Amino acid sequence: MTKEHNPDPSESLKDGAAIEEIVLGLPTDVDQDLSLASPFAIDTSFWRQLQHLQRALVEVDRVDALIAEGVAGMSCLLQSDSVRFVLHDPVGEIARLFPDRSSAGDQLHLTPDSDVVTSLFGEPASHKWFTAQQAEDLGVVPDSMSRSVLAIPIVEDHIVVGAIVCADPNAPALQTPHELALLDDFGVFFPVVLRRAASTQISAELMLVDPVTQVANRAGLEQALERELGRAQRNDQAVALVTIALEGLSGMGNLSQRHLQNKVLSDIATRVAGSLRATDTMARIGTFSFAVLMVDAPATVVPDVALRYETDLRGHTLDDGRGGLVEIDPAVGYLVMYPTEIEPKHLTGAVQQAVATIAMAADNHQRGSIDSESSHTIADSE
Repeated sequence: MTKEHNPDPSESLKDGAAIEEIVLGLPTDVDQDLSLASPFAIDTSFWRQLQHLQRALVEVDRVDALIAEGVAGMSCLLQSDSVRFVLHDPVGEIARLFPDRSSAGDQLHLTPDSDVVTSLFGEPASHKWFTAQQAEDLGVVPDSMSRSVLAIPIVEDHIVVGAIVCADPNAPALQTPHELALLDDFGVFFPVVLRRAASTQISAELMLVDPVTQVANRAGLEQALERELGRAQRNDQAVALVTIALEGLSGMGNLSQRHLQNKVLSDIATRVAGSLRATDTMARIGTFSFAVLMVDAPATVVPDVALRYETDLRGHTLDDGRGGLVEIDPAVGYLVMYPTEIEPKHLTGAVQQAVATIAMAADNHQRGSIDSESSHTIADSE
């Protein structure tokens, strides 16, 4: 290589020319993003409650339970008496996953019109405050008596697909923008668990047997209940559902103990199924709950049968895998249905609602009689 292509720096200095010094890195005179330099202070209690809600939603495997859990969690988190999820459902995909659309009440609003949710937010979408009148004009006011409304966008793939609308939120943590930013992040998280719950529910409804306990699952129970109700209508007999909810197993769902949890569920299912009559059906209706479908049994004996199940299962213990014992405390309830009070055209809807009712009662560990005021009445929209 010649000297012209590789000049000597010392020769340039002879002419008084300065050599420019190049330093790698960001220029020091450029203003940096203040958010990088300032601490991100958040309310610890608010953050923990939100994390707890997210973990709870991840474990839900049905869309109706997901909405109920989400509404309850957001109501507690934001100290709001009225929370509603508004979801864009153009072809009724979400609506089909609800056994009874009226069960969600004011907690859920499904709309085929995307403008109902997209018109609430700007670009990019983030939380927004409205007066009650503004929210009412937009058709999303959750409570006519509210003074202010907070709308949180539900975003999937950078597109607004819904909103969480809260009336008069009173959480002290909402006074700072950091907690509101966490709520915006929750709006991105929610479609993920919604899609997961919908997929799990659809898969479960295609099967009729629970893989862990080898008894009927919720879909199998609905099929058996509809068949038996149709037969009982002709014989003018009652049909009963007995629920068995197990307490003491919820803390054993980790990777190290799940096999123990599955074993006790399988053992209890085998134990109960072995005591059934040939005409009865046992099903798993929840993570820690079962149901027994009783036919050809007088309604007066149902409470005694429920008490027998509870007495037989109480005190059942198992090794928790850590050197201790877990004692099972069963919560047993019952629901009696009278087929003559159900119109034939509403039979399928009544079955779905009855199973949803006992599943919710089991989740709440309800004991004794389970009241289903409308188990035999389905809205005309069905």
